[in-house]
Amino acid sequence: MHPLRALLRTAHLHDGFPTSVTRQPLFGAQEGAWLGRILGHGLTTESTPSPPLESAPPSPPMTNPSPASDAPQKPVRRVWQKRKNGKDYTIANLELLSRWGMSAENQLRMKDKSARLPTLSTDHLQGKLKWMVAELGFTEAEVVRVLQSSPNFLNHSVGGKLAPLKSIFLDTGFNNQDVKGMILRHPRVPRDANKIHLMCDFLETELQLPKTDTLAMLVKHPRLLTYSIAGNIGMTIGRFKTLGLSSEEIGSIFLRTPGLIGRDFAKVIKSKLTWLEAEFGLDAEGAVERFKADPQPFVASLDTWKKNVEYFVSMGLAKDTIAKEWLCLFGWRTDGMEEMKKFAMETLKKSEEEILEYPTYFKTPFARVILFRVAFLGSKGEDFTKVSLQDLCGSVPKEFFEKFSMTDVDAFEEKWLPMERDRKIELVRTGTFSP
Repeated sequence: MHPLRALLRTAHLHDGFPTSVTRQPLFGAQEGAWLGRILGHGLTTESTPSPPLESAPPSPPMTNPSPASDAPQKPVRRVWQKRKNGKDYTIANLELLSRWGMSAENQLRMKDKSARLPTLSTDHLQGKLKWMVAELGFTEAEVVRVLQSSPNFLNHSVGGKLAPLKSIFLDTGFNNQDVKGMILRHPRVPRDANKIHLMCDFLETELQLPKTDTLAMLVKHPRLLTYSIAGNIGMTIGRFKTLGLSSEEIGSIFLRTPGLIGRDFAKVIKSKLTWLEAEFGLDAEGAVERFKADPQPFVASLDTWKKNVEYFVSMGLAKDTIAKEWLCLFGWRTDGMEEMKKFAMETLKKSEEEILEYPTYFKTPFARVILFRVAFLGSKGEDFTKVSLQDLCGSVPKEFFEKFSMTDVDAFEEKWLPMERDRKIELVRTGTFSP
């Protein structure tokens, strides 16, 4: 069938098609005459059929397809588009987003990426933004962040999608803070809201995880809700079992590192296990044991692993020591570790031997934990150079500050946190300490 004839058929404008349906004309008189010459019959903008042109025989009448036809029907996909004579809300909506704090650069991106922006009335947009603040606990900046990372979030109506989705999340066992965090991490919500229940039931049954752990995994990695249960997740579990791992062990790995689910097993897991065997002389079982002990480094590329091992060897570490104690840092950036090593030697007055005896130091958040604790100790007149790396990094905050009988931690932290990272480093290195 000619594509234009099919278009007219769907528009209820072709000869022989029922005329009881009233539609707005898709074409003007000139366009109708032009199409008539192409298709071999007349076409006008009136709802009544036109007589055929003399220059061509009339086309046979087309009948309305029977609803009982066995031919498969393609689902109708809703496409947002501005009507020919409709109002365009783009400018007004961008002005609203600007008042909420969206930058000009991101406004242009919204204009290019969001097909819903021109057709969504400004009142409806404002209502959606306010609903996210009132019902989900977002700040205005967080709402803008969601729209910037996923402009198509505007396609979801409050009553038709977001409010029912929130109810299903709460019924499953999540709280408001969980729902907010999941949307911030991955604004692409599942098309089928009931999939949330199915996903939780599958993970609890297949991996024998308690419900609290299942919910924690989805909060940490909400992208899982967009994966195929039988495809991405089921196939990943099957491939992990080829390593000799039990369902409980796989569940433990997924709970700690859900980012491994759905990844290329041969490239992300198998290749690294093979490399561990060849590089450090491990057998297959020993390599899998390293994987079970700390799966997080396996998210990084094999090239990063090789680069880091070269860096560890350059510091004088033996390969046996690297395989046993430093695998946890195979995914770290070498420039970041070098900066922390330099800080420990110059500011904390630690020897290289002390640093290499405690690899956990490099895993400790530098600005949020190490710099903060050193600055607070310095502001109270304590000699932080006498504090061991184990005490500086290993204690939880409450135990650490109680050990040094420190008070007013909250007031110091309130001033410290908003500062830029480089400013914090400069304060500590110059001995100023106080924000």
